[in-house]
Amino acid sequence: MRILQFERADIFVSPDLFHDIRMRLEEGEEDFGESDTVEYFTDCESVLHNGIDSCTREYIQLFVSTSQKPKSFAFLNAHGFCEKRSWMYSDGRRANKVQSWIDRYDDKYAVLVLLVCNTDHLTPRSKKSLLVVPDRSFRPHHLGLGEASLSLIYPEKGELDYTIEHEIVELKRLARRSV
Repeated sequence: MRILQFERADIFVSPDLFHDIRMRLEEGEEDFGESDTVEYFTDCESVLHNGIDSCTREYIQLFVSTSQKPKSFAFLNAHGFCEKRSWMYSDGRRANKVQSWIDRYDDKYAVLVLLVCNTDHLTPRSKKSLLVVPDRSFRPHHLGLGEASLSLIYPEKGELDYTIEHEIVELKRLARRSV
């Protein structure tokens, strides 16, 4: 995996996707520079704006603000598939379980964003980090077209959907107590 590091986030990207992105961004130029990686990071961050509603965005911002993590986000960007009821991703050399990646980085980042196809709509779990996961096959440009969506999975609780307004109130209360 290739790791692109930024002030607020790290992006773990498979070599094949990195190559595709690099070719798209270079557009015939020889060097893939810092500005290109920043453009790629901006593309990843835009997923959080295009793929989720304002209520969910507010919840993520509150969750990050109450977190004590040095970096807020980790993105996993790789080709994904399901095999024997396990959600898998390719690191360019072999297939790995998405849950293993989550377990490895859980509690190191406030939010883990999985930009990995989830064809069987499997639900991963975490103990400390908030998860943002696609509901099926995933391409960032599908979010704006309504062809894909992202779900929010709270540590130890599971998917937040109809309870999110209540959870925002609770998180605001927690944030006020910690000040």
